[in-house]
Amino acid sequence: MPASQFKYTDQTVTAGRNYTYYISALNPLGGESLYSTGVPVIPVSVPTETSAPTLVNQGTDFITMEWLSPSFDGGTPVIKYALYVKAEYDSAF
Repeated sequence: MPASQFKYTDQTVTAGRNYTYYISALNPLGGESLYSTGVPVIPVSVPTETSAPTLVNQGTDFITMEWLSPSFDGGTPVIKYALYVKAEYDSAF
């Protein structure tokens, strides 16, 4: 990279894999500085699949479901869940 460039975007990464980035400075005489301290990064991705919901309790006017969190959050905290409900007679989905 040219000496005037102080930013780099790596578009070859794979989400969920570990990468460590280092930088060094080079001069026209072939000299190279020591590597900088490495910065570990895991690119963000989508969370893994949650468990299927299971029935906890039910009555004539309620149903309570529960599920487990995903084993991997994609690199950022899960902030909410979307629970989809389909009635037997509903043709959607």
